[in-house]
Amino acid sequence: MPITDPQLLYPYFKIRWTVTLVMSTVGLLLASEPRRVALILYNNSASGINIWGDATVTMSTGLQIAASGVSSAGAPLSLWFRDYGALVQHEWYAIASTDNSTLSIIEVLWQPPEG
Repeated sequence: MPITDPQLLYPYFKIRWTVTLVMSTVGLLLASEPRRVALILYNNSASGINIWGDATVTMSTGLQIAASGVSSAGAPLSLWFRDYGALVQHEWYAIASTDNSTLSIIEVLWQPPEG
């Protein structure tokens, strides 16, 4: 029987909150995580940040997360398993236009019941 009350699913998810620095050279942002079902990224800095699924990311390639304080800022980049499938679970690399750019990361991880 399918679960009809979403409240019953909450115990099976874990939230991981992280704030990290992104540099002007490419670096690993997130390791591969097979339990990740959602990924939300918000750029807290005044410089642009780009992410991609491998180390070929540059400031002119990848997915751009706009800098805070610009007109396109305000909406985080959200990747959900239901929309993008296993893409959410892959490792992610990042680069910033200036050193010490701050990125807030929220990961939602599937935590299957024990037993």
